[in-house]
Order: sequence, then structure tokens, then C-alpha cells
Amino acid sequence: MKKFYFKWILMGCFISTTHLLTAQTWTQVTCGTDFRPALDFAVFNNQIYVGKGMDKIYSSADGITWSSSATGITSSSVYSLYEQNSMLYAGGSSNYLFSSNDGINWSAIPPSNPSGNVTAIYKSGSNLLYGTNSSSGIRVSNDNGANWSIANGGNSESIMPNFVEHNGNLFVSTYTDVFKSTDNGLNWTGLSAPIQSGVKTTLTKGTNCLLLSVYAGANNGIFRSTDDGATWTKVLSGAMNRVQAFNGVIFAGGAQNMSNNAVFQSDDDGVTWTNITGTGILNGAIVQSFAIFNDKLFLGTHYYIYSTDFNGPTSVLEHSEQEKITCYPNPAKDIVTIGNVPSASTVNITDITGRIVYSTKTNNDEITINTSEFVNGVYIIQVENNGSVANKKLVISK
Repeated sequence: MKKFYFKWILMGCFISTTHLLTAQTWTQVTCGTDFRPALDFAVFNNQIYVGKGMDKIYSSADGITWSSSATGITSSSVYSLYEQNSMLYAGGSSNYLFSSNDGINWSAIPPSNPSGNVTAIYKSGSNLLYGTNSSSGIRVSNDNGANWSIANGGNSESIMPNFVEHNGNLFVSTYTDVFKSTDNGLNWTGLSAPIQSGVKTTLTKGTNCLLLSVYAGANNGIFRSTDDGATWTKVLSGAMNRVQAFNGVIFAGGAQNMSNNAVFQSDDDGVTWTNITGTGILNGAIVQSFAIFNDKLFLGTHYYIYSTDFNGPTSVLEHSEQEKITCYPNPAKDIVTIGNVPSASTVNITDITGRIVYSTKTNNDEITINTSEFVNGVYIIQVENNGSVANKKLVISK
């Protein structure tokens, strides 16, 4: 059965868009050297980037034609990508890099040789963080990498992708547990998550929950928490290697095999899941990462990158209350005003990857938001009220 999501487009036309939820036909994407794992994606300034094992970084403006974006990268592999404001960050083999010119050139952030592979990177408040897979814990810098300290005074965990900000706190998963920080990454507390020691995990956030993937062991699958990690409920069984959320749409991936169970989707905040594996994914491929770009869902695996159409046919619907919401100017530069907001609403602005860049609760029917520090690109304004959500597309162009 088809399900629908609602999206506002520029001038306020309310449409419904069919999003997957059926078995897909996947197309292999040509990008660099074959049989190199696509470990992480980033969407930044109208381009998509992929970090690859033994093949560095590639970028594309259309998701079809890819070119190397590895000038200045000395490590053979790139394990993690992260963007914030005008900076693109990459975690490599024993180095942590940044680019301020859309990936054309890269420079190392001191220290240039962290122990192990940098598997998770993030900026929380004024703190820059990274974690590696070498049991060396989390490093924190409050001066853009000039000096680093070890969080928790020497936490020796191996950090998995990726840092997640949820309800004002920071979370990360490891081979043994999920950890929570209430002070922008300086100190961390274990949450006793259902992880068998020594297995790969990943973490993401839904609309009102955290979601954890566990790849192996007796408790493999997807787990969901609605109380900031205090308790967890298994919502999907199987060897799940990655879980990622994008504006309310959540994807989970495991290993493609004869059971055809590599890719799953949830549209109800991770409560129920639909197998959308379909055809075209090489048998034996292990899902490493997801991205949404140019109306395509991209799937990074241990062998190839695949894509499938993300948006289906659209139709105009009547939705009188939500049609009253206004957003101007659009495109915006330094200021955007949202009008006709229902009382007791929550207003979020997310970037194209689903990361919340602004959030407020309001009883005012009009709010003005400073967007001067937003980078150019496409954002989604989400107005939540009484269980319903209106989404409006916002373009920042300076």
C-alpha cells in the first residue's frame, strides 16, 4: 500500500509525494574504483560527496557523474563526512581534515595523526569532536583543533558512526554501549544499551526517538528509544549495519543475501518497517550508508553505490489550515519570517540531510528567524501542531 508524505514547495503549494515503501529496482552508480566501500555520504552546497575505503572522496553535482575531490588528503580511506556552516569535514586513516571550498582542497586539523580511523566527527556548541575505531575514545577541542583533550579523562571506547544531537543532548554508539553527553561532548555516561560486546553499531534520531542498529550477536537488529536511551525496544530483527533518518523517513540496511533483506524503510518514526530491497543489489553486499540527493535515494555498500528514484507522482491536495502558513522572503538571505503559525506550535528548520539547524516553540502567529549563518542551499521548515506537521521548502541564497 502506498503511503504519503506532505511537502511545501516554494510559494506554498501543498502536495503529496509518494516515497518508496515498495521493493525497488536499484541502479549501480559508477564512482571511482569498483569494490571499494562507500562508507559515508554528505550533501553540501548542492553537491553530494562520498567517502570511500581505499579510494578517498568523490563528489557529484547530479549524482550521475562523479569526480575525485581528494586534493590534500593523504590517507587512503575516508570513513566519515560532516558539514556545518561553510565547512566540510572528513575523517580519514589517522587524520582529521577540513575543506572550506566545497571539497576542492583539504587541510589537516591538528593533531594530523589521531590514533586509528576517524569514524565520527561533529561540532557541538563551540566544541569540535572526533572519535576513532581504535579504542582511544573521544577527543574534544574548543579552539578549532589547536588543542585537544580526551573526553571523560580517557574513555577507551571505539566510536561508531555517528554523533547524534537529540533533545539538547549528544549521543554516540560504540562496540559496547550508547553514551550520552549533556555538556557538548566533554563528559559521557553509558546507557546500558542492548549491545553484545564487540559488534558494530550506528545511531540516528527520528522525530521523537533514537534508533540504534546492531549488526551481529544475539541482539542484532534495530532498537528504538523514546526516553533518551534509558530503555530500548527491538523494532526490526536481522543483521543491521546502518540506520539513518531523513526528515521523518528512516532507512536501515544490512547484508544482501538470498533472503533479499538488505534495505528497510520506516515512515512512522521507526515503529514499523517495510522491506524495499527489490532487485539490483549485488548478493553479499553490506549496506554502509544512505543519502538523499536530486530526488534519488543513494545506497553505499561494501562493493558499489546504488540509487533508486525517491519521489513518485505528485498531486495537489486540499489542506486549508496548513495552506495559510507563509514564509517570506523565499529565497531568503539573512532573515526569514514564518507567518500564520498555529498557537502552541514547534518550528524546526532542517538541512537537506535532516539535521536540525533551528528549533523553537512558539505561541506567536508570526516568528522572524536570523538565517545569516545558514549556508546557501535548500532547507525544510517544519511546523508541528497537535500531532500534524506542515513542511515548507526554504531556499537560502546570498
